[in-house]
Amino acid sequence: MGLQAVLIAGATAIAQVLVAVIYIVTARDTDPATYGAVVTAIAVGTSAAGLVDFGSNAFWTREAASGRTPATGLGARVSGKLLLALALAVTATVVTSVVAPAYLAAGAILVAVLLGQTMLIPLRALRRGETVALLVLIERVAAVLLFGLLSAIGVDPTTALWIALALGTLTLAAMAGALTPTTERMQFFGGWPRNPWAGSRHYGWSSIAASAQQLDLPLLGIVAGPAAAGLYGAVNRWTQPMQLLSGAFSSASAPFIAQAEGWSHARRIVLRSSWMLFVAVGVCIALAITAPVIVPFLLGDQYDGSAEILQWLALGTIPAIFNQPIVSALQARRYDHLVAIPWLVCVAIQLALIVILGPLLGALAAAIAFTTLQVLLFAVLTGCLVYAVRTEVSSTAR
Repeated sequence: MGLQAVLIAGATAIAQVLVAVIYIVTARDTDPATYGAVVTAIAVGTSAAGLVDFGSNAFWTREAASGRTPATGLGARVSGKLLLALALAVTATVVTSVVAPAYLAAGAILVAVLLGQTMLIPLRALRRGETVALLVLIERVAAVLLFGLLSAIGVDPTTALWIALALGTLTLAAMAGALTPTTERMQFFGGWPRNPWAGSRHYGWSSIAASAQQLDLPLLGIVAGPAAAGLYGAVNRWTQPMQLLSGAFSSASAPFIAQAEGWSHARRIVLRSSWMLFVAVGVCIALAITAPVIVPFLLGDQYDGSAEILQWLALGTIPAIFNQPIVSALQARRYDHLVAIPWLVCVAIQLALIVILGPLLGALAAAIAFTTLQVLLFAVLTGCLVYAVRTEVSSTAR
């Protein structure tokens, strides 16, 4: 698990740096309002993918890893979810092309993200973290190359950005299918589409909470205007390499924790690779200190206001680094019911703060709301973890 976590973390960090580069290039060549529209559309598409998934990918991965439901038996459920996503994407594309062309990206991002994550289920369940790491890296390399190609032939930077991201993720999906052992591949449309969310209710509410967090950018644009969304969107992805480092650790550890004999065994597995979480914390601290220098240098004077935003985001990411592994561990040990509602409540507080503070503080409101969310969530999840451990220990003793 330790090696897989390192590989996934390394690949994810490199991938996010590559994506950050094309976001920075796009921001430098675009005014904040125009840039804010396209990153909002990407955020909406990504959030919609999480809502449609409703936790089913994580639930299926756990069930397949534990041997309760083989990945090969998921075809009818997967087809139902993908057909729904395709219908929503087509509708969104038609509507936005007529009403708001600047937000055209949402539909394509929805389908690409959902398909890419679904195709990784068998590999994650087989504990093939090294293959997942390779695919994550290939996805982003493909996106960067496509962005460069589209820019070279004269495509507008904002259009090139979302097309490159969508095609990069579709490349991941295709390669994931090719690299999955034949005996473990999901058989798409092998039968009449079935309810894809059966059994994933608590995972689903957690998925909605995670997806709703990405509504901070669109909501900020509504209450504070596209320029504020542009200032926030210019740097809100800069802390994602650290969060995704934590996410990679969680992704690699979840199948092992699901198979562990108890919390004691799970703790020993996790502690072997926990050092990478503290590395991510160190990077966050460094980013908070250097933000006033690196933001104007990389983005230009028109994004001066983004430096303070980045500092808040970097500090808020510190508890977020630990929140993801705690959520993953609780879900893997079948305590997913403890996580869902508290997470939703914390996200609701985050979005409420944006609505209240957005008109007064502009883009800074979203950064403050993000930090508030992560601190509250860390306190709640720590309490849930203590309860779960005590419950399992007490049950074992009896």
